[in-house]
Amino acid sequence: MNIHKISTKSFTSLKTVEERIKYLLRYAVLAPSTHNSQPWLFKIKGNKCEIHLNKEKKIPYADPKGRDMYISLGCCIENFLLAAKYFGVFDNLEIVLKKELVAIVTIKSKVLKSKNKEELRCLVKTITNRQNKRGSYNKNCIPSFLLNSISKIANDYKGVCLEINTNRETINEVSRLTGQSVLEAYRKEEFRKEIIKWFIGNKSLKKEGIPGYSLLLPSIISKIFPIVINKINLGPLISFMTTKKMNTSRALFIFSSKNDTKKDWVMVGRFAERAMLELQEKKLSTSIYVAAIEGSKSHRKELKKILRIDGRPQFLFGAGYMSLKIKHTPRYNVEEKIVN
Repeated sequence: MNIHKISTKSFTSLKTVEERIKYLLRYAVLAPSTHNSQPWLFKIKGNKCEIHLNKEKKIPYADPKGRDMYISLGCCIENFLLAAKYFGVFDNLEIVLKKELVAIVTIKSKVLKSKNKEELRCLVKTITNRQNKRGSYNKNCIPSFLLNSISKIANDYKGVCLEINTNRETINEVSRLTGQSVLEAYRKEEFRKEIIKWFIGNKSLKKEGIPGYSLLLPSIISKIFPIVINKINLGPLISFMTTKKMNTSRALFIFSSKNDTKKDWVMVGRFAERAMLELQEKKLSTSIYVAAIEGSKSHRKELKKILRIDGRPQFLFGAGYMSLKIKHTPRYNVEEKIVN
């Protein structure tokens, strides 16, 4: 079964609440996550779906506080909510954040007519096509009305600020800083060992991890890449390629928050996922670049100075037009993510 192929017509044939929740979760599990770790687990209790953090998917060296993990869970929650609203069954979202329980989504027992159905239909369809691409953008500029449309939805995500920057000098500076952060990270043996654990070959049957093709590596290179990176510091090469590709972005989307709590991280993930879906629905591509945010305190401070923002940078992606076509990253199916 192709996990990315979901028939919207089949929802009407579902008779029980449990069946409907499992159907909606098919969209939730397509969310992006750090290293494609898919750090979510689900518990279905009547008409409620609990979304839990999977402690086994922690990435201790690159993400010691779990910030990226909670942002990933926010992306997952947003997909679930968009699908539930489109199919007319969304009732309530409660952000819990107690131990591993992150949120509880309640759905209605009766299907009602949804608001903004056409807009939601386009976004839900885009969930199944969404990709993070690491190629180079062409020189076509993003129309200002598209950028403004993203800014207008900011009120739906309280506590998160969005800065959209199209200034070439600023993009150059952020790209340079990101490259420096990548270079520093790869100098550390612990970081390289952690990356190797998550890297998988192009023909791997694993359902999680970073496949070589997502980094534009051919199959032969993807086989030996972990061996090479274990013995040789490829940081300078990876830093150079990251800087070069990021520098072609036609706009940078920077999400920040005043505070630095788990709740902020979840909300950042929700807003970032919505923004990426809105852009990709309009045929743009997006590329996630968070090395400067994950890097040293001095790099985060310099990033704030370059961007001239007051809050704490939490997430960043570039956007533009790109003709690159790649396969989707692997996924666990819904049943493999449901626990008792």
